[in-house]
Amino acid sequence: VEQFARTLAVEVAPDGIRVNNIAPDYTPTPNLLKAGGGDGASPMSDPAGTRIAIPMGRAGQVTDISGCAVFLASGLSSYVTGTTLHPDGGTFASSGWFNWPDAGWANHPPSHVLERPESDQ
Repeated sequence: VEQFARTLAVEVAPDGIRVNNIAPDYTPTPNLLKAGGGDGASPMSDPAGTRIAIPMGRAGQVTDISGCAVFLASGLSSYVTGTTLHPDGGTFASSGWFNWPDAGWANHPPSHVLERPESDQ
């Protein structure tokens, strides 16, 4: 989708038409919560999971996404075309790296998370 938008932006720019994308990450909405089972069992529904997965430490809000749409629809973005906005709290920038408490940034769970308690062995 991003590449298609970039290609289309180049094609139609001479006509004054701008083409951009908005690519949000985890933004809980009522339908998203229903799709996840609605039982709150998702790691992202836990504030600790959100702090680990999202560099800004919080889930997105609908207004975070709609603000991007308002920006792109306004004159403030009159010279912006062929780009993708990522209202995602930094997840695109972190590229799969997570901020594990007491372990720091890693792209895998730290060993203490993978260790099973003796009662489970």
